[in-house]
Formats: sequence, C-alpha cells, structure tokens
Amino acid sequence: MEVAHLLHPETRERFPLSPSTLVGRGPQCQVQLTWPNASGPHAILQWSEAGWAIRDLDSKNGTFVDGVCLPRAGARLLSAGARLGFGGPEQSLILEDVVPALYAVEVRSRRVCFAERGLLSLAGEAGGVAVWQDADGLVLESQGETSRLSPDDVVEVSGERWRVYPAPMTGGTQTTPSGALFSEVTLRFLVNPAEEVRLEVIDRGHLLGAFEQEHYYVLLLLARERRRAESAGGEGWVEHKALLKQLKMAQGALDTAIYRIRQGLLGLGLDGAEKVVEVGRGQKRLGTRRFSLETLEQG
Repeated sequence: MEVAHLLHPETRERFPLSPSTLVGRGPQCQVQLTWPNASGPHAILQWSEAGWAIRDLDSKNGTFVDGVCLPRAGARLLSAGARLGFGGPEQSLILEDVVPALYAVEVRSRRVCFAERGLLSLAGEAGGVAVWQDADGLVLESQGETSRLSPDDVVEVSGERWRVYPAPMTGGTQTTPSGALFSEVTLRFLVNPAEEVRLEVIDRGHLLGAFEQEHYYVLLLLARERRRAESAGGEGWVEHKALLKQLKMAQGALDTAIYRIRQGLLGLGLDGAEKVVEVGRGQKRLGTRRFSLETLEQG
C-alpha cells in the first residue's frame, strides 16, 4: 500500500515515516543509518497540514536538502522527491511524499507491518491481535480484550515485539480520506432457509455493498443475540466460549473470520468499521444497533 517513506536511490530500500520520525545512527532513531558522517540523533522529519518538514538536530556534519546544507538546527519545508543528505550531500535518501499511515516495526528484526484499510493485524490474516486508530488514539485488540496503546508501548505477539506508529490526526480524524461512517449505515441481513446469509450495507437508502461469504454468518449470530437481548433490556453481549460453541469454530478460525469481515467493510470506505465486532470482558457483540433481520422464502 502507499505509505510515506524515504527511499534509498541505489538499494531501493524504503524507510517508513511516522508523523514524527527521528533519523540518525542512534538506536532511538526510527530511520537508522550506518553512514559514518551521520550523528546519533541527526535530524527529525515531521508531518503537518503544510506537508513534510525537516529539522537538523545540531548534527556534527550537517543536514542537506537537494545538496544545500541547512543552517545548524535549522528547518525547512520539503517537496516531493527532495533528496536528503545526513552528514554530507553525497549519500542521500529521497522523500516519497504521501500522508504517513498506521504501521508497526518489529523491534529486533526491524520488519515493517502496514495497516490495510486502516486495520493493522500483527498476526496477518489469522487476526487475533489488531490495532486501529480513532479520535482518542490507538486501540489494541488482543486475547478478547481492547485497550489503549501509548506511543511507548511495545506489543508482544508470538515472541515478536512490535512498536506501533500512528497516522497523523487532523481535527480528531485521520488525514487519510474516508467515506461513510459505519455508525450511520444500516446492516441488512437476508437469510434463506438453509441459513445462508447475504449482508447488505445501506447508506441513506442506497446499497453501498453486499457480501455473501460464509464468515458473515458470525455477524448474523451476533445480530440475532443483540436483537434478542435488547428486547429484554440487555446489551447483546455473547460469551466468547458460547460463541465458539454455536459456530462450531476453533479460536483461530473465528479470529480469521472477524479479520476478513472488518477488511470487507473497511473496503467499502466505512470509517470506523473495525468496530463492527466489539470485544471486552471475554465477550463479543455486534457493534451497531442499526441493522435488520429478514428471512427469505424458499426458492
């Protein structure tokens, strides 16, 4: 996917950029250089509504933009394709100028994992450990619970340690484009006598998209339980173990199904669709009250 990065013109190596990215030789730097003339913390790249800017951190040998050395501790706005030298103009990295995206870096291997449609899965399509971003910051879903991530937190997954870097927020929302709000669309479940489900997403009376894959049956069960519970004054939460038993699924299969459901809805441009399945206290529920259940006649 498209993500802001610095490109090494010879090796074609890409260094992803968070909204505030430290560059230099030191271990604290997100972009770690081996160049002998680079300082420990050498410079910082920062994103704002005006675009990317670079600031020299009083480096020993200077920071260069298109061959011109910045004043010591000086800053400058950058254009797409700018060549940035750290310690001299001879070696440089090229700014690939797009909006920074949500991503994570494995601490030891430096492997990078990017969010897809705003959802970062640290276990791949297996799901189970996911990160997304809302107006209040980063949300981590792991082991059937959700919690908040701070910029200094490290997430451990199967022996790997991941540090997550958020996308920039402007006015309480991510700067990346979004479509309709998930909280404002209606989910229409059409179920035939064989219990096959078609999910239609309705936005202000118009069909936004439809899904018929088997894993959407998970949402149908959650919708039925929420409807039953709310008619009795409940909140629609389903115990995790009870859901697995109803679905006759293993834990890994359920995690994968939920990941694919979220990806499908996010693919419609639905802002906030990662919350279609809410989790907490060992329970799950459908993340909206805006839905209908309709039974189709045989034939």
